[in-house]
Amino acid sequence: MPNRMLFKLFAIPAALLAGSIASMYVLGNLIPSHFEGISMFSKMSEQSLSAAPWAGALLLLGAIAFFWVSFARLRKWQNGKATCCSQCGGMVDQKFGKYGPYLNCLACGKNESN
Repeated sequence: MPNRMLFKLFAIPAALLAGSIASMYVLGNLIPSHFEGISMFSKMSEQSLSAAPWAGALLLLGAIAFFWVSFARLRKWQNGKATCCSQCGGMVDQKFGKYGPYLNCLACGKNESN
């Protein structure tokens, strides 16, 4: 299984997971610690602290959903029930371009028209 295909398949869930961790750190630690001493921004500090778990949970939920969709596509391809590239046999994404729909291989990057 080519690494490029797996990277393209699981890049969005990994980015959402990293965003979840980063948002928890920024909203939960950085913003409150920088603005808690300033009376004008104390309300923003409190709101940031209360929004941190919600933002982190929402991004984590998105990461889990995208992971399961990607995993289901990978299993479908491994079982031979998905459309494959005619040149390398890798998974394909259907995209819509200027001249109509086409298939883009996640493994080798070749494009095929439908």
